[in-house]
Amino acid sequence: MVDEKKLSEFADRYLQYVRSTGLDVHAGPEEGYKFKFVNTFQHNFDLDAPDLAGMLEKAIENCNLVATGAGYLPRPVLLHLSKENPHEVRDALQRLFTEGDNVQTRIDEFVGTCDSLVQKRNAANGRKDISYIGLRFTSLLLATRFPEKYYAVKPAEWRRFAAFIDAKFEIPAGASEGEKYLILAKYGDALNVVLLSLPEAAKIRDAMTAGLEFKDPHFNWITQDAIFVTAKVIDELLRATSGDEVSCPKPSAAKTRTWAYAPGENARHWEEFYREGILAIGWDEMGDLRQYPDLDTTAKKLIEIYHLEGYPINNAHACYDFAHLMAPGDRVFVKRGVMNVIGYGIVTGDYEYRPERREYHHVRTVKWERKGDWPCPKQVFPAKTLTEFTGYPRVIADLEELINVAEPPQPPAITAPPYDLAQALESVAFDPAAFARILRDWRSEQNLILQGPPGVGKTFLARRLAYSLIKHELPSRVEMIQFHQGYAYEDFIQGYKPAKGGFECRDGVFVRFCKRASLDGEDSPYVFIIDEINRGNLSKIFGEAMVLIERDKRGHKHSIALAYSNDKEEFYVPPNVFVLGMMNTADRSLALVDYALRRRFLFESLDPLFGTAVFDTFLVDRGTDQHLVKEIVSRCVALNEEIANDPNLGRGFQIGHSYFCPADGSLTEEHYFRTVEGKIVPLLREYWFDNPEKVQHWHEKLKARFKTTAAA
Repeated sequence: MVDEKKLSEFADRYLQYVRSTGLDVHAGPEEGYKFKFVNTFQHNFDLDAPDLAGMLEKAIENCNLVATGAGYLPRPVLLHLSKENPHEVRDALQRLFTEGDNVQTRIDEFVGTCDSLVQKRNAANGRKDISYIGLRFTSLLLATRFPEKYYAVKPAEWRRFAAFIDAKFEIPAGASEGEKYLILAKYGDALNVVLLSLPEAAKIRDAMTAGLEFKDPHFNWITQDAIFVTAKVIDELLRATSGDEVSCPKPSAAKTRTWAYAPGENARHWEEFYREGILAIGWDEMGDLRQYPDLDTTAKKLIEIYHLEGYPINNAHACYDFAHLMAPGDRVFVKRGVMNVIGYGIVTGDYEYRPERREYHHVRTVKWERKGDWPCPKQVFPAKTLTEFTGYPRVIADLEELINVAEPPQPPAITAPPYDLAQALESVAFDPAAFARILRDWRSEQNLILQGPPGVGKTFLARRLAYSLIKHELPSRVEMIQFHQGYAYEDFIQGYKPAKGGFECRDGVFVRFCKRASLDGEDSPYVFIIDEINRGNLSKIFGEAMVLIERDKRGHKHSIALAYSNDKEEFYVPPNVFVLGMMNTADRSLALVDYALRRRFLFESLDPLFGTAVFDTFLVDRGTDQHLVKEIVSRCVALNEEIANDPNLGRGFQIGHSYFCPADGSLTEEHYFRTVEGKIVPLLREYWFDNPEKVQHWHEKLKARFKTTAAA
């Protein structure tokens, strides 16, 4: 609930700020550039321009003045992407600017597309650039393209503004960029209404837009100007009532804390700690750190044991915080020196004193999520063993962007409704008991292959099995690809791809998917679907991943350096990744399936359902005439017997029932004859290419008029 008094106070402070600065100064060198940027964008932007990068270079010429920060330079990122991927960027901008569609979806899709392109571009560096395109820059594009409708949101300032006028302000953990925009824009609308009623605000707007075609008639840019400059003095407003010092980091009131941690001098214990899934600190002579109830007691004991002359505030904090403040769920950025991130993880265990260790007796278990070497553009870390960073949200955000990890350690709340067996089998001819059994076995084994002849519903069932495993219809957790004879390790795992000026190493689709899944908890399943899995050279495509997908080889403890990696970053398959392959048993071009693959997958055969109660009931329930069902089944059963008994074919070449399962409505004679003519007979010509008489025989038999029709 917005506090109207605080809202008015905020607006007043904006007017006071401009008065104290001077209207000419504020509208000129201090903040006027933002309005000039809108004018420049409006004058130069043309999505149909043949040279997309050239057009954008002019349109967003000064955007780094508007959207920039420590290491955050979105303009060069977008320009690089538009030069290297003009079609993808043009399409992404077109979707972003398509009015009428949901703005939340448009923002999320644009951010997702850009993030995907940035990841591909940076793969060769063995690191993640700190620059990326998120809500800040995306909302800027919207607000310059449609300044009468959207706000340019600088998240840090807008959050502070919203928290000031609404004591219950909160952005849910796991909210997408689009969701964040909708939440923050609501507070912008509240301020916008107030500013529109103030004559002095109109004078500021007029001064800001003097000499420009852009006049900000709806005060949207004045609103964001007010939030940006006044957020700087919010601390002063709070201090007036609370007396808090604002020069210090914000106290950690969060449920989880964030830490910077050094695993020994020059990170000498990192490999050991990563392998064991722990973080540990020294000062072994202190004994069990839980015996020291406060910071001062800890410091005095350090002085006594190590004969120190000064007060060891840093070491005391490291010992006390490690034992008493750090907790399961906390986030840890592992550092080497003061400028390099080499790992990231989530604390999973309480403090343990392990005197049996050779050194570093103070231990906590941790789930390591990242291992690599990411240089920071400037000094970020203090030269200390352990530092709490929770009070520095901007630094944390930069580190998150640098190594590409999600903001909250907890998985995002699931908003999709539950996906149950009834939904999975809606409009599907399949035995519920068999579906439940397959799902149960897959959940246990993690790797599953559905095999069967064409038309038994393998592809149709795949996503339904995936959503049933996840228990929600969440497309963001499902990836589907198709193997073919040209598919390679470089497409699937990692390899060098052509780039401007040469080649660059890029992660393949499976590695990218696994990295995305690793950001979620083990209780959040992700499903990777491979259609036509046996059409590729499986050993060459999977490479090292053939071992890593094994159920007992999952997790960071089994991580390895990939063939093309620079040894700075290792890869593993997270325990929450489930693999689902599909295999067409009627494909003549296939070699025998690699035994190594068979050993690592559970195989489930799907057979045609002609003549089963499941198929008959499915069609009758959808309004198909019982006599028609009986005659179609009779013909298909006879055909499949002929195929199964053919020594050159066999059961794997039979005709599947899904050919005769219309997407909507009942199965009619017209649909049957159309399917026979357009799908079944061409397949028979391929099967019996050397026996045209047999093809003709079955063509006539399948196309014969039904007895029910003749009787009618």
